[in-house]
Amino acid sequence: DSEIGSFTSINDSDYVKSITKGDYLERFFITFTDNSDIINIPSSSNNALSLTENDLQETSFNYLNGSKELLIKTNSSINLSEISLYDILGKKLMTLNNINSNYIKIPLANINTSSSLIVSLLTEDGKQMNKHIVTGR
Repeated sequence: DSEIGSFTSINDSDYVKSITKGDYLERFFITFTDNSDIINIPSSSNNALSLTENDLQETSFNYLNGSKELLIKTNSSINLSEISLYDILGKKLMTLNNINSNYIKIPLANINTSSSLIVSLLTEDGKQMNKHIVTGR
C-alpha cells in the first residue's frame, strides 16, 4: 500500500483491506523476486489448492531452472509415499510411488505442460498436500 507505506507478504497471510469505492491505480502493487536459478515456493502460503497439515508446513518446493527439475523436501521426520503431477486442467502427467524419502528431485524436461503444475503429495502416515507450482517454462 503505497499511500500508507506498508508492505504485506501474501505468502504468509491473506491481504484484507476495506476501502471506499473508486480507482486506486497507483496505490497497490504486487512485487516478485527474480531468481533465475531457483524459484522457492514456500509451503506456508495460503492458497486455494493447499490442504496443508501442520507437519507439512515446512515442505519446500523449488523449481531448478538449470536442470528443469522439481525439488521437494519435507521435514526430516516425514517421508513421502506418493507424488502425482497434474497439468493446470487436471490431467495426470505422472505418478511416483514408493518414494520412502523426505527429499526428491523430479525431472520435468520431458513433461509436456504449460508453465503451471499441480503437485499432490501423500505421506507415509496418510497426510495429503496439494500445491500449485509455477515453473516459468
